[in-house]
Amino acid sequence: MSHSVKFTDRMQRIIKSAEKEAWLSDCKVIHPVHLLIGCLAERSGALGEIFLKCDLNPDLLRGSVPYTQSIMQSEIFSIPVTDGVIEILDTAIHYMNRYNQVFVNEGHLLKALLNDATIAGILSEEMKNTILTLGTSARDMITHLGSYTFPQMNTSFVRKVHHGDEKQLADFTEKNFSKEWAHTIRWGFQKVKPSIYRSLTGSKTPTSRLRGIKGR
Repeated sequence: MSHSVKFTDRMQRIIKSAEKEAWLSDCKVIHPVHLLIGCLAERSGALGEIFLKCDLNPDLLRGSVPYTQSIMQSEIFSIPVTDGVIEILDTAIHYMNRYNQVFVNEGHLLKALLNDATIAGILSEEMKNTILTLGTSARDMITHLGSYTFPQMNTSFVRKVHHGDEKQLADFTEKNFSKEWAHTIRWGFQKVKPSIYRSLTGSKTPTSRLRGIKGR
């Protein structure tokens, strides 16, 4: 597993939470359970929904940490890890590559965690299904607008991008949002007809709207 592997911001927070959890334990070694606790500590996005719908007690999870496992160093973590953790991250990276993605995200990690024997022994089948459904499945982003009334919009201020817009939009997105979103912008520009729209209001601060682009 190479340090050149890219992790989403949420994944980086999960890794830090797992390190903290392991450091506070008696073993001072990161186990797969610590990665799961790190996921539960991240209350944003689908992980927040998993925390609410899965009755997973962190104290019970802490009590399930095995005493004997092979211990090694990893450049991803600042403290030692078990070989099970290395295997889980390798599996998560495999899922990322299989889906032609460039950032390891929490969905890849959760799916890999469910393959771990220790984790599988802790969770009920209902919990596993809930985690798979909420954390690893593609989800519809459609929002019910109810009685919302769309405002009048002068469409002359919005247009489809030209290929010459790529650098400006990608740089703006990376500076104001994240590298992952900027990568999604660049990926969208690889299409013959990019499905990206940009606002022309305030040329110094471009904005973009993604339509039909798979990704984060």
